Amino acid sequence: MDLSDIVLCIGNLLSSRDDVYDLSIPSAKGSCDFYYEGGPMMLEDRCIFDECKDDVKTAMLEFYFSPQGLSVSFNWDVNVEFAKLAAKHGKLVEQRAEEFFPKNFTDEWGTYFLHMAYFGSSGKYERELARLIEVSPEDGRDGLFIGSWFSQSELVQQILMKEFCKWIDDFSFGGGTGEMQALRSFIGKWERTITGFTKSEHGVKLMGAVGNAFPYR
Repeated sequence: MDLSDIVLCIGNLLSSRDDVYDLSIPSAKGSCDFYYEGGPMMLEDRCIFDECKDDVKTAMLEFYFSPQGLSVSFNWDVNVEFAKLAAKHGKLVEQRAEEFFPKNFTDEWGTYFLHMAYFGSSGKYERELARLIEVSPEDGRDGLFIGSWFSQSELVQQILMKEFCKWIDDFSFGGGTGEMQALRSFIGKWERTITGFTKSEHGVKLMGAVGNAFPYR
């Protein structure tokens, strides 16, 4: 797929959704400037690419993990959906994705931070994902949050809990970054998926930080 095919496909996917409204599809050739309200949230299981066949998902991911894909400026919501696709189905392009990241990609964190969601696509990357969480800068964790959301690794979940417990000790945590909302989402997920979370040391601290004024379900 070239860029025009990618834009057309995304436009069709968004147009077909009942939960998307105020949709504006790029009309100029070469433009990727989508705008819409609604659709899947960043931290939830749904993705706009869910109904695509594997060959389409593969083509989308091949574009995403390419120099052109890295240089294209989609809007934030579309970029997040690409990151979710990478976390859910990155195995379709495993070799390409592994070759995509330069050796010292963390030195260019702002360039690759959403693509890091890929490391949630397989248990083989659990230690890398955990390491990245531990060194991640504030307001540069969105891709790691997405990767962690879809990761089946207990290690990743425990490391993320531990790091959240550190991050919330900073009085400015979540101020303008959206990371408090991410914490609320993860608390809801951990309540559903991890036995004993609410009574664990991490669970008690994190739920106390969120408080009753900030519902997380």
